[in-house]
Amino acid sequence: MVESTIAYIYNLAELEDIKIGPDYSTAHGGWVLGDKIQVLLYHKDRGTGSRPHRHPNEQFIFILEGKARATVDGEERIVGPGDVVHMPPNALHNVVALTGENLVYLTAKDTTFGIHGIPEDGKKTG
Repeated sequence: MVESTIAYIYNLAELEDIKIGPDYSTAHGGWVLGDKIQVLLYHKDRGTGSRPHRHPNEQFIFILEGKARATVDGEERIVGPGDVVHMPPNALHNVVALTGENLVYLTAKDTTFGIHGIPEDGKKTG
């Protein structure tokens, strides 16, 4: 995370681009960490995504650009701009960008666990 020169105001697109969960996901982007909530601007290249994983903190994602296949606790849908996906605490989930275009989405998670999830297969294979 890169600190803003003006306290409390950030431009997510200008923050350091970091790999969010390199053990199980292709997601990368900038993020801001608050006391109770973390906000991230994620990018996934077309045809890439995350393996099924979970984390004890709740998460919401809001699709800005592109389309993806989102699966949460066995419910699968194709999502696109304007859609919100809710991942309750400990819900098995993954999001994969479709092959047509790159995926960009805003996500918010509570800070009870951190930014990374736990891959369901237990492997740290990227």
